[in-house]
Amino acid sequence: LERLKIAAYVSSFCHRTRERHDAQRARRMVTLRGCIIICALQRASGFSQPATMRTRSAATSLRSGATGELKDYAGAAGGLFGTYRIPASLFAGASAGAAFAMPIVLGEAATLGYVKRIYAALMISSLVCQLQVIVVSTVALERLSRAYDKETSVESFMRRYFDLEWIAVRLNFFVGVLSFVTAIGLRAWQTIACPVVAKITLYTVISGSLTALAFVRSNEDCGGDLNDAFFKLPYLYARAMAKRARQNSMFAVAGLSVAFTWGYLLWSVPHIVGYMSH
Repeated sequence: LERLKIAAYVSSFCHRTRERHDAQRARRMVTLRGCIIICALQRASGFSQPATMRTRSAATSLRSGATGELKDYAGAAGGLFGTYRIPASLFAGASAGAAFAMPIVLGEAATLGYVKRIYAALMISSLVCQLQVIVVSTVALERLSRAYDKETSVESFMRRYFDLEWIAVRLNFFVGVLSFVTAIGLRAWQTIACPVVAKITLYTVISGSLTALAFVRSNEDCGGDLNDAFFKLPYLYARAMAKRARQNSMFAVAGLSVAFTWGYLLWSVPHIVGYMSH
């Protein structure tokens, strides 16, 4: 009798355990089916949404993320200045070493005399421009250690606090690079004895410069308030300098010295031509 009771108890316990496992398995299957149905509905709704609506929603989210949230863009601004300061240092060192590589000698041919004078002016111009990039970028990086108000984008931050500095860095860097490349082309054209190789070198420099300028213009076409057109930079620089000169007299003195330098250059060109023609 005791054995029958024990057997009945074990059988009842196993039956209840089996029912409990079956119920748990059934609940898991129901949950799994529900997840599968929800995923299928979400995928179907995603595919059924028109492409124009998805594109519009993505563009809206990008715009809201770019202009709707205030952030500290001092680090991003420092990275922008750093991208110009490092290559400017390399070009400044190369320009300083090559500025007096073609000394002017009395009694030389007119063509060679013109090339040497233009070469010296271009190399000195490249050196001064790249030095300005280094100095302005360094001063801007020093100023970025201070606290500034948060802005909605790095473009707004730069335009508000570093408008003149950013324009000056870009203008001087591009002018310095073009001056350096042009001077190298003129030097290769005159110093290489073989006329064919000299022309090939000059054409290579010209084609490379045009390709680089094309990339600069393509970056401007991508948009963005920081990518001002290359040919508009002198006007923007003069306007920003005039605005800063009304606040700081030192910028007024610097602007007058730049104007005097260009005026003297234009005045001296006819005298140089007259001297070389005799």
